[in-house]
Order: sequence, then structure tokens, then C-alpha cells
Amino acid sequence: MRTKILSILSIAIFGLVGFAFAKEQAKTLEWSTDYIASLEKAEAQKKPLLIYFTGSDWCPFCIYMDRDVLSKPEFIEYANKNYVMVLCDFPRKIKLTESQAQANEKLAGTFSIRGFPTMVIMNPETEAWAQTGYENGITPKSFIDTVTKAYEKLSKAKK
Repeated sequence: MRTKILSILSIAIFGLVGFAFAKEQAKTLEWSTDYIASLEKAEAQKKPLLIYFTGSDWCPFCIYMDRDVLSKPEFIEYANKNYVMVLCDFPRKIKLTESQAQANEKLAGTFSIRGFPTMVIMNPETEAWAQTGYENGITPKSFIDTVTKAYEKLSKAKK
């Protein structure tokens, strides 16, 4: 009898841990590395694009941006709900495919990216865009406010 109770408790505990882990795993940004497909998705969903230019494995401020803003549940929920997210990474330790590296270079040129991290907020209807990046003391809330204000300004410039 005691073995049966322990077995049931073990199953219940593993089930709860598994559920909590699955729920936590779902809390990630929904990135795409395909700009054209993301642009089409943004137009279809009537959402702006948020394009993140980063040197994910070598740029200190990119690492801070990931740690302080992009990995936080508050920002993840906001971004996944309101934007189509594009990741344009320039890693040094990880080798990208040649086609991805070329696509990233081309996209960086299109938006005149001069440094990392840079976040481009783009209105897909008008192709108007704005840039922002990491600032000391940045929080998810302050970054959400910055991105929201930038998009509102772009929306006023519509047509």
C-alpha cells in the first residue's frame, strides 16, 4: 500500500514539474531569421516588425540586452503579442550558413546598422522605421515604452 501511494505521489510530482517546465519553455520570443517571410506575416497580421541586430555571443551590450530585457516575461509577452520578431545575428563563435550570413549583411545594410545591439521598429505598410538600442539601466518596461512610442510615431506618418 505504501509503495502504491509513493508511486502515485511520484507520478503527480513529475507531472507538475513537467507542466511547469513546459509552461516556462513556452516563454520565449518567437524569432524568425527570414526577413521576407516575416514581412509578409506582419502585413497579413497587421503587426509591426521588430528586427533585432545582435552579436549574440561576443557583444557585451547585446548580452546585457538579452539578460535585462529580451529574456524577461514582461517583454516576451508584450513582443510576441504585438510584433513579428526578426533576429539578425552576427555571432563569432557560431557559424551561420552562407545564405543566412549574406541575408543578415544585406539587411544590416538596408537599415544602415552601425553597431550592436540595434532594434529596428518597422511599419510594414509604409516601410517607415526607427531604431533604438541598449541603454544603461534599461528595464523591460522602459524598453516597451520606447518601442511603443517609436511605433506610434511611425503610425502617425502613415500614408
